Amino acid sequence: MDYVKLGSTNLNVSVAGLGCGGNSKLGLWRGKNKAHAVRLVRRALELGVNFIDTAHSYGTEEAVGEGIKGVPRDDVVIGTKYHPAWDGKIHSVKTVIAGLNESLQRLDLDYVDIFHLHGVHPKYYSYVMEDVVPALMKEQDKGKFRHLGITELATVDPGHEVLIRAADEGYFDVFMMAFHLMHQTAR
Repeated sequence: MDYVKLGSTNLNVSVAGLGCGGNSKLGLWRGKNKAHAVRLVRRALELGVNFIDTAHSYGTEEAVGEGIKGVPRDDVVIGTKYHPAWDGKIHSVKTVIAGLNESLQRLDLDYVDIFHLHGVHPKYYSYVMEDVVPALMKEQDKGKFRHLGITELATVDPGHEVLIRAADEGYFDVFMMAFHLMHQTAR
């Protein structure tokens, strides 16, 4: 497996990561059980994958936590995410921080390597930057996450407006953009 430095972090991650979302959610949304999901995580680690991406909304954090149990913490890079707003509803700063804490509990970790603001809608960007990010910086100072990341909501932001704006802010170490066979506007 090859490894590269991730974003502006000091994290060396496998070029192939384990994404725990998508249409399958480690098989949990396709009729598989948690034991199957845990085996997937462990098999990925055996194959040299050291970067695992999950999210509060995926329902896979417990399986990831079980899958990495016994692995030296420095040998795995865990990223999780929380939506600061979803389905037209803004989540309070308190709710976002509670989401971070719930993720840590489900993962059974003291910290995650990356905490992403998940699917930031352009119309909520100012709220995220003015209210959510300053509060999260305090949580980072408490050691709950090492690096702050942001992901876009490709369905409403095909031109990557949020990530372009966020790149100039200086708060984010990791940017996750939609890029796949059917969505290649990032080129």
